Amino acid sequence: MAFHGPDYSSSEDEFDDPDFKELMRQQKLERLQLYNGNLTEKQQKEQNIKKIQNNVINRNNDEVLSVINIDINLDERLEDEWTLILLAASVANFDLVVELHKMGADINLKKGGDTILMCACNCPLSTASFEESSEVIKFLIDIGVDVTSKNRKRMNALMFAASNGNINAVELLLPLVDLTEEDNQNWDALFWAVYSGNAALVEFLIDKGLTFDRVDLKGSTPLDIAIDNNLKDVIELLMPEENKSEDLIIINNNFEDIFRDLKNGAKPLFTQDICNILHGTRCENLMKLFVDQGINLLDFLTLSEEEFAAMGVEMPFQRRRLVAGIHKFHKRPFHPSSVPVVGKDEPYSNVDVAAAVFSAIKQVVCMEAAFKYLVKNKDELDVINDKKVIEQTVCNIESKLIRLRKVAIKLQKKAVNWDDQIQPVNIITAKSGRRWFPWRKAVIVFGIVIVASVKLWKRPIPSII
Repeated sequence: MAFHGPDYSSSEDEFDDPDFKELMRQQKLERLQLYNGNLTEKQQKEQNIKKIQNNVINRNNDEVLSVINIDINLDERLEDEWTLILLAASVANFDLVVELHKMGADINLKKGGDTILMCACNCPLSTASFEESSEVIKFLIDIGVDVTSKNRKRMNALMFAASNGNINAVELLLPLVDLTEEDNQNWDALFWAVYSGNAALVEFLIDKGLTFDRVDLKGSTPLDIAIDNNLKDVIELLMPEENKSEDLIIINNNFEDIFRDLKNGAKPLFTQDICNILHGTRCENLMKLFVDQGINLLDFLTLSEEEFAAMGVEMPFQRRRLVAGIHKFHKRPFHPSSVPVVGKDEPYSNVDVAAAVFSAIKQVVCMEAAFKYLVKNKDELDVINDKKVIEQTVCNIESKLIRLRKVAIKLQKKAVNWDDQIQPVNIITAKSGRRWFPWRKAVIVFGIVIVASVKLWKRPIPSII
């Protein structure tokens, strides 16, 4: 969620092979020769702007200054609403910012609601050191830029600096702003500092008086944000002293950890989702209990008050909270928008496919849990219509789910064959490896299966909850 400035760097910077760089240079040269003399005025303007932007990024300041009022006006908009001085500030190009200001560049222009100070505070460490970006920030403060201004998300410059983990910038801005200000999700600077993962900055803001017992619109505290993002150093800092012990649990919520070593027929744990429910029902102290017992999300979403007691949940009020939370979870209908979709002509990678499959599996697990919950609790639920009609409807759903399961098993077998068909991508020639990527079929077929599941689940069913 952290916001970063533009990245106009060339992809060839990622390679150290000089032969490959030379090949890329030759290809660029050939393209330029191909279009030489055939560019329209608009195309020539676009090329000039891209060249100017690259010069700003690469600190070729003399070349930038030499084309002002020739190829570009001082406050002219570049790509994505950038102006020269906004772009220079966003990459901590201090000398250029100073020169452009001397020439009369408008420091009050914004990029999508973000001020020049926000752009400077948003300069990532991968682009420039915090010392360099802080030099720009100090200059902007000295020339009178509005420090208290907010963007469309009600974020101020301090929040941008905190989201970047820039403790130097935070120290500069702290005396000039109201520390208690929040954005549109009720995040203050401490929330953003926690999200950045910079424990030193979090500790610094706490020492300055920011409290970490606030909650955002979703009911999450800074500690919840740290736990959700597995920020161990920040968790140690925010965790109450009485809870600091071996009970600290860090959950790796990634694809490999969830599906690695699953035995045939075993269900993925999805422990992170169980922990989220525990937080939502204010039963965080039970986290270790469920983790130690290896409870998976499917079983958790079907547990009764008696089963919670047998598992070791001793407090009756906690058992009632958990049961009520699960009941509320199952009352919320599935929606087709939750199904992962890969557009027909959109670029995608192995990571995109993994994320789509990951989401689809979780949807199916939740559907199965909802079905088991209905069957298990049909006598206790508030039934308005005829139970026989409900049982018949549930049986129909079960039979269709079985058929969907057979399709999923066939898809799994087919996926193994597709894996064997994948050929290495030729990055030298113009041919793309996309045509040899049979997983695109998997995404389409899996999407059809899940959409069918969701549509099936959204069929009118007699009210039973």
